[in-house]
Amino acid sequence: SPANPTTKVTFTGTLSTGDNSHQNTINVFDADGTQQTFTVDFTKNETTQQWTLSVKKADGTEVLSETLLYDVAGVPATGYTSFDLPLTSSSGRQTTVALDLSATTLLSGTNSTVAVGQTDGYTSGQLTNFSFDTKGVVTLTFSNGQTQQGAQVALAVVPDPQRLMSEDGVLF
Repeated sequence: SPANPTTKVTFTGTLSTGDNSHQNTINVFDADGTQQTFTVDFTKNETTQQWTLSVKKADGTEVLSETLLYDVAGVPATGYTSFDLPLTSSSGRQTTVALDLSATTLLSGTNSTVAVGQTDGYTSGQLTNFSFDTKGVVTLTFSNGQTQQGAQVALAVVPDPQRLMSEDGVLF
C-alpha cells in the first residue's frame, strides 16, 4: 500500500479568552510517507480576538507564523479559516498541508480545548492479512491500516460434490 501524504489537518475546539496560550502536536506524512511531528502554538495577541498561530518542527525551527482573527461571534473571520503549512520530505519533495481552523471557536470563561479533529495521509504499508467475502472478493489489509478490495475468485455451486473426481490431486 503506497504512502499518501497529508493534505489537510482539521482543528476543532475552543480557544479561551482567559488563556494566553495553547499548544498542540500534529503528526503529518510527507511525500515520501515519513511521519513528521510539529508543535502548534496559539498565543493571544494584545486584543482577545487576535491570536498568533506558530508551527515549529521537532527541532524548534519555526516553519509557519500567521495571525488568527476571530470575529465578534467567536468564529474565525473570513480569510482566517485555513493556513498552508509547507512540508519538505527528506528527499526534497515539497507538499502543502492545509491547517483548517474553521471548526474552532473563541469563547470566554472556558478552558482552551483546540485539538486535531481529523487528519488524512498515511505511511506505506505491507500486506498483513487477506480475506474473502461470500462472493469471492478478496480484501487486502495493510500494516498502515488501509484496506483494499482485490480480485474476485470464481465460485461455483456443485449440486452433488460426491460425484466430483480428483485429477492430479489438485483439480476436480
